[in-house]
Amino acid sequence: MATHKRQTVGRASADRPVDAKHRSDLLALCGTVPDLPESWFVTERYSTDLDARCERCETRQTPEFPFVPKQAIFDLLGYV
Repeated sequence: MATHKRQTVGRASADRPVDAKHRSDLLALCGTVPDLPESWFVTERYSTDLDARCERCETRQTPEFPFVPKQAIFDLLGYV
């Protein structure tokens, strides 16, 4: 897991910031993190809008791979 976190944090840049949780996870796992600008890390915000549409998701749904209802995901995770 530490390798994954190092790789994820290592890919952070001004153009492609990564979720700050990866830096926190790496610190917890290894006790140290690279000295990178704060602006290279963001906090992901997850939707709680059960009526929101995602065109990307909708085009990928097939009869062989139906999606779980959003309400079920929200009940489990608290976001969709």
